[in-house]
Amino acid sequence: MKVCLVTGVTLEQGLGFAIALRMYQREYAVYLGGRRGERAVELGLSIDKSGFWVKAHTLDITDDTSVTQFLARVRGEQGKIDALINNAGAGFDAGVHPLDVNFADARQTFETNLFGAWRMTRGSQIGPPI
Repeated sequence: MKVCLVTGVTLEQGLGFAIALRMYQREYAVYLGGRRGERAVELGLSIDKSGFWVKAHTLDITDDTSVTQFLARVRGEQGKIDALINNAGAGFDAGVHPLDVNFADARQTFETNLFGAWRMTRGSQIGPPI
């Protein structure tokens, strides 16, 4: 069985949830991660009531320890990671004119959208070695 990780799954009408559902339908073991772990668990159980093929955990992609623990859990249970969907994202500066963006908000947006995705990609080690 192939293993897929999906980050940022906290909304039932969100893209991450839709992707997780599709991967489950394609017979992947799916691991959901979201800052609101309890919500990710609820959504995971709505896809797979047994909780066997879809598992969810708290994941903050801006935190090295959270990412390391999440990836270690997946590798410990599955032994591999076949696919990563970097869906988590933030828009702390949404709706603000670029010249008026607060630097703290801009940093948090970059920490989540750029460095968080990078952290997950590097940690998951998917693909051929370079």
